[in-house]
Amino acid sequence: MKEHLTEHNPCRDVEVSRLRSAERTPLTLEEAISLRQALHGDELDGKRVTIWLALAGGVRRGEALGLTWRYVDFDNMRVFIKHQYTENKALRETKNCRSRWIAIDDGTARYLRTWKAVQVRRMQVQGLSQTPNTPMCPDGDFGFHDPDNFSTWQRGYLIEHGLGRMEEAEEGGRKRRRYVGYDFHELRHTQATFLIGSSSARSSATAAPPGSRSGGSRRPRPPISWRSSAGRARPSPSTGAGSPSWRGRLGADVATTKHTPSLTSEVIAAGPAGDKAQDDKMLSTQERPHL
Repeated sequence: MKEHLTEHNPCRDVEVSRLRSAERTPLTLEEAISLRQALHGDELDGKRVTIWLALAGGVRRGEALGLTWRYVDFDNMRVFIKHQYTENKALRETKNCRSRWIAIDDGTARYLRTWKAVQVRRMQVQGLSQTPNTPMCPDGDFGFHDPDNFSTWQRGYLIEHGLGRMEEAEEGGRKRRRYVGYDFHELRHTQATFLIGSSSARSSATAAPPGSRSGGSRRPRPPISWRSSAGRARPSPSTGAGSPSWRGRLGADVATTKHTPSLTSEVIAAGPAGDKAQDDKMLSTQERPHL
């Protein structure tokens, strides 16, 4: 072509198929409930709060790690996603460059309130004060958590709870260990999958906070209240959202989420009062400062 020996480039006739992105497999309802129960019983820290936010709000890893308390609106049960904390240790705009509100349910609000109080006490021990700019999901020094370090911890945590494993694979004549199992993307897609299952999953428009650009926020996603599914159908791969009974149950959960704890099961089945009692117990046992 450069030497003008031909007028047609034969490479333009070649049709190249686009690479298909890997399919995301969300957690089953039972796995999601089990993981949230584990998180609820664990000692609170920024890493576990990050996992909770993925399950409860469908936030991305960088978005959770970039959250500060300034953007948590407990009065209106919502969190404003404005930044992401990236692997090059910088706060940047979100992936799609659009800020947004996400709604949180009662259980998540209590979980975050409890964590906020625990964080205050731990910072006081080190002579620090919690401010609106303090990261919600910090590292051990209460700064922004390194995304790579978080991912390393996350894989170990998911293995511990039966949601992943390490296996040996031979590559280039060498045996290497690799992680196989759920990842952060699957956690956040779990929330989206449950949301899709409900035809009533709609939320009224919420105004963006002062200073946000017009059209930069979205309607907040309604929080999902995951109840125990013992003896009930789980989401079916063949039908996508699941059986009609599952859709109906999820729709009822969404419709009543303002009055329903986010984590109810055989273990936590006493309703809002019982759930709050467990939160209070968790706070009383975790407010002792870590030296």
